[in-house]
Amino acid sequence: MKIITLLIAFIFSVNIMGQINIDIINFMDTIYFDSNGGNYIVKYLGNSSIGYSDTIITFEFEPPTKIEPSITGNVNFIADSSYYLYSYKIANGPNAEQDIIWFYLFFKEDIEIKNKQTNNYDGGEYNDLDLRIGWWGNGLEPTWSADGFAISSKHLPSIGQAGMRGGVGMLSYRHGMPSSEIEDTLHSLSIGDASFKKIQTIVPIKLPAQFDILEFIDTLLTYCDRSYSLSWIESEGILKSLKVKLENAKKHLINSETEEAIDLLNAFINEVEAQNGKKLTSEAYALLKFNTEYLIEQIKKE
Repeated sequence: MKIITLLIAFIFSVNIMGQINIDIINFMDTIYFDSNGGNYIVKYLGNSSIGYSDTIITFEFEPPTKIEPSITGNVNFIADSSYYLYSYKIANGPNAEQDIIWFYLFFKEDIEIKNKQTNNYDGGEYNDLDLRIGWWGNGLEPTWSADGFAISSKHLPSIGQAGMRGGVGMLSYRHGMPSSEIEDTLHSLSIGDASFKKIQTIVPIKLPAQFDILEFIDTLLTYCDRSYSLSWIESEGILKSLKVKLENAKKHLINSETEEAIDLLNAFINEVEAQNGKKLTSEAYALLKFNTEYLIEQIKKE
């Protein structure tokens, strides 16, 4: 696989008569994206074979984002341990130009995670500094899929991000280095945050220390809207039906009508379960079912 193509153009700043080349004097390091090839073109002032900064180096950098990732997330509650088991299946689409090598889940804050190793992939260790957990393997070719990625946590499902990265070589320079700004950009594009193709999925999230029932219903309403925008809820009619139940449950709670509110929330769960695999994806099902069940538990404690 072509990773980095180095094209060296020698333009000497001092000619035979000792005159300074005006192109070198006015030259500034540059980087730009070539939309035709999907690569980055970098030009910087480097060193010639005799050690002078008199050479414009041009190279083409292929980013590790020429993949077509997709992800399916499922959540199951394990009653014996009171943990939620999050499992994921990833795939690389037919239009990908690279294999998927790295798969990460990103978290908004530090949370308790129990890891589960996957077949044929290494990793699965939670990094509490970068707030992510990742796996890597030999590569997921275009049209291929892989499952068995799993974590368990006591925290409820929320909407978060997964990131995947293709297989490219390590970035290296010849005949000097570009400016620090361009070097930082290339570092981010090769192994940093910009090197991932990110997509939405379900991840555990820590709830606020002070739980507010009415605010949590607003969160559920937001989850409904976000799920629809992500095509996790595939029917506008189902979206409206679910939101009406939540809105009416909220009104009952404001009026201290607890039993009526719980009845509506149970009806909400019943509709979520009935539409699972039909008009609701596994992500919407997990997001709405388990959060609503938790809400009912909190209401009963009041």
